[in-house]
Amino acid sequence: MIEILISTARSLDKTLDSISTSFSLKAGSIINPRLESRRGLPANGVVNEFLINDKMHINVEYLKCQNLDQSQEGGSFCKEIFIKIKNDKFKLQIINLCPEYGCLIVTVKEFDNQIWIAFGSGGEYDWRGDGFQVYDKNSHKLLLSYGGQGVESLLVNDFVKNSNSGNIFVSTNRGIREFDSEKLQLKSSMFFYYDFSPLSGNVELFSSNTDEPDRPFTIMANDLGFGKDKRFYEALGSNFKQDKITYSNGSVVMSKKQLSSLEPLVIEALKSKDERIKRYASYLVANFKTKNIANSVYDVIMSYPAAELRISTSDATYWLIESYAKFYKSSFYSSEQILKMNNFLSNPFVAKSYLDAALKRH
Repeated sequence: MIEILISTARSLDKTLDSISTSFSLKAGSIINPRLESRRGLPANGVVNEFLINDKMHINVEYLKCQNLDQSQEGGSFCKEIFIKIKNDKFKLQIINLCPEYGCLIVTVKEFDNQIWIAFGSGGEYDWRGDGFQVYDKNSHKLLLSYGGQGVESLLVNDFVKNSNSGNIFVSTNRGIREFDSEKLQLKSSMFFYYDFSPLSGNVELFSSNTDEPDRPFTIMANDLGFGKDKRFYEALGSNFKQDKITYSNGSVVMSKKQLSSLEPLVIEALKSKDERIKRYASYLVANFKTKNIANSVYDVIMSYPAAELRISTSDATYWLIESYAKFYKSSFYSSEQILKMNNFLSNPFVAKSYLDAALKRH
């Protein structure tokens, strides 16, 4: 994937070598700002430190924050952010970039007395991008705001300076932007998207001069842990028509043939030891209304130690019990299975309470 990206982007600059590596790690899964708060502590006055060049650090102070320690469901964000360089402290003007909830700093770099700051919000499942800003280091003047909430929602991985032209490359979840560092104007864009390689059958990264959305099946393959496993591509076979499905966060509309061809892989993902893969599979299984899927959901729930059955929308168990309730309503389970499940969930009381509520909903 790295080789394809670099070869297609070679005309931009050798600087892309480092920025493409950053991009290819997939922003949403690697960006995790170092928030030095702890469960139970007040979410104000939290301070982080960032290295903005080879020698200089800045401190970041967050105020009016919510859920920085991820102890509650929902996102993490702050409505006021201050940065301090040596003894010089000033407030960032984030109201025009992330006005709805607030945001957090993802990364910071300094180039020729300009401070480039990328923002994001800690979503319940992944980080979402809130664009970036550029400030004059000496005057604190806001020079540029780009790609905030409701616009492009860019999640920035890194800022890299072209040593020849002085332009700044911005690596984001939607490709690379090149900015004139003096005029702070967008000069060029290269968009990246994921698709299956017909040669390897794996999900690869491709580039385009126009914005290309990721294909639904490639998103599904990555979510279920089969991005580098050609079995997903091979299972689709003649049923492979990207434009014939919609897929978002586990909600999917596919043909019966497509569902049938992917069923064994979905069951395999459901039994994964990777909790994130299991969670995505747990979203997805309710679309597969078969006895095999229903029994797999049952088996996976029963395989959990009772103490680990946490009921939170960010946990696989939440969605497993949701799916179990749907299959229960469709009469997939025997009376013996139902009795065993009720007894099993009666141990952690919150799980049984949630199952009762899920059964009423479905």
